Order: sequence, then C-alpha cells, then structure tokens
Amino acid sequence: MNAPASGLRSAANRPCVVSDEQVISAYLANSRSMNAASKTLGITRASYRERLNRLRANGSLPELSPFTVDQAPPETDEPLDALIARRLADSERVRARMEHGDMHTIRIHESGPVGILHIGDPHLDDAGCDFAQLWHDLQLVRDTPGLFAGIIGDLHNNWVGRLARLYAQQNVSAHNAWRLVEAMIQLVGSRLLYLVAGNHDLWSGAGDPLKWIMRQHAAAFQPHGMRLRFTFPEGAEVRAALRHEWPGSSQYNPAFGQGKAAFRGLSDHIILGGHKHSTGYFTFFNEHTGILSHCLQVGSYKVLDEYAESRGFPRNNMTPSVLTIIDPTAERECERVLVFPSVSQGVKVLRALRS
Repeated sequence: MNAPASGLRSAANRPCVVSDEQVISAYLANSRSMNAASKTLGITRASYRERLNRLRANGSLPELSPFTVDQAPPETDEPLDALIARRLADSERVRARMEHGDMHTIRIHESGPVGILHIGDPHLDDAGCDFAQLWHDLQLVRDTPGLFAGIIGDLHNNWVGRLARLYAQQNVSAHNAWRLVEAMIQLVGSRLLYLVAGNHDLWSGAGDPLKWIMRQHAAAFQPHGMRLRFTFPEGAEVRAALRHEWPGSSQYNPAFGQGKAAFRGLSDHIILGGHKHSTGYFTFFNEHTGILSHCLQVGSYKVLDEYAESRGFPRNNMTPSVLTIIDPTAERECERVLVFPSVSQGVKVLRALRS
C-alpha cells in the first residue's frame, strides 16, 4: 500500500526546535566537545555551529575560561547550614546564661552560725607577700569548724607580655607560682565556697589554667565577679555580691563602689571587693527591702609594694582579709551578718556562737 502523498514531513523527520537558552546551556556544559553539545540538543553539528556563530555575533555567548580544574581539593570550611545551626545553638546558651544571671546558689548543710573568711589579693609568689600570714589563715579555715573561705582574686602575679620582665625581681618562677596556687586551693579544700578570678589571674587568657584547677572543686568560680545565694537548714537566706573590682572610687572611702551599688538598688547582705590593696567598710540600710548591706573593701597579703611606693599611694592595707559571720537564726537584721576585720577575733566569736 502506497503512503499518501501529503507533501508533509513525518513527525520523526521534523527539525528540532531549540531555543537560544538551550544552545548556551549546552555550550557551557560541553564547551570542549561540539559532538556532545549537538547530540544533547538533537541537532546537527552544522546547525549547532551556525547557532553559536549567531549568538557570538550578537554578544550573547559568554566567554569560556581558558583552563579547567578537574580535581580541586575539597573545601575545609564548615557547611553554611551547619554553621548557622551551630550559631543558633550558641545563641540559646547565651540567652540561658543571661536569663540566669550571675547568681550561684550554695546550700550550707551545717546548722547554726557559720563564718566566711574573705581572702584579699594573695599575690602569693610576690616578694612582698606576707606568706606566713596567708598560710596561717588558710590553715585556720581548714581547722575551724563552721569556717569557710572565699578568694576575691589575684592569687599570684602571673606576669605576662612586657611585665614578664618583673619575674627577675622575684625568687619564685612562673612554674612554681602555679604550683603554689594549686597548693593554696587544695589546702582549703572543701571549705572553699567561691573564687573570683582577678585581672592578674585572667592575664593567662579567660582564667586558664586556673579554670582547669577549679574544675576539681565544688566552689563557685567566675571571672571578674559573681553573686551568691546562701541557704541554710533553718530556712534563712543570705546574699553576697562579690567583684574583684567595683566601678567607682572616692578618696573618702575605698568601699565607695560597693556602697554606690547598694544605693542604686543592689540589695545584698554582703557587697565585697578587692584589687585596690586597701581596706574600707560601711553599711547601707535599704528601707524598702529591709536589707542591711555590709559594703566591704578587703586588702591584700602583698604588704610591701614597690609600685605603690613609687606612685605615692596611701598605706591603707589595714587587713588582708575580713571574716563575716552569718547567723541564720538571727531575728534582727543587724544581727544577721557580723563583720570582723580581725580574723582571730572573728574566729573567737564564731566558736562562742557555735558552742
């Protein structure tokens, strides 16, 4: 049977209609093989070449790179999706930290009055440190029932950078200084309630290796400052705000910064700082909260200070530590916290109250 003489081409023989965008795409994907590009498009090599020339004449054909990298090393950058997910997780931790604040809750399991020896800047590797007094006070904490300790920062000189030259002026090396720091913390042991890292401690970088030493102890540890909430079996609660250095100063009272914080609404029973190697104390009663704040500036065990002498700083380092007695059974606010610049006298009163 003869095919109808329609004069039209069959569907199989009709020319393929290819857009300019398809030609450009095939050109970029198969730039080095005209056969592959024409087969991809389903047209002849001549048609493909003609289309390329026309697009090139119109300026529509992009330039090809004169070289090709077949095997580039794999990327080491973290994938962007993973990076964003990690940053979101970091943000959640920051948010939780900010919502919690700087407050540490410490439950005291011993009944009756307890004492806290707030140790001023030890600088235990310095030639001017009264090391005998420091070690005596640490042993007193260890051996006195009901007595705890806290350290307000600057455990040693930790000279870094251009100040490292000052190691030539002391007979304790940097290595041995860290050994003494660890021995000091171990001597107090489980009686250590808190440790604030001061500016000298942080010169190592974010508190290391002090941060690693403190991981072995239950004490609250924080750079710069913290707040503590003490709870007692009797149901009482006493709060303490502790900073290595408080903003604000006055020639009339070294504890001015602590007092300013109380005046501006920090309603804690103990507001204490160090850093200045000077002693100061006054009280502030908040009539709105009924809290009596004891604003304390504790001195330093560094009793000889060539830098202070050269600058003419006043000698106001009356006591290197202060002992506070907390009586959870006190009925009057003025009896809840007692302050003793004299450690020996404070220990006598503590023993009498606990007996």
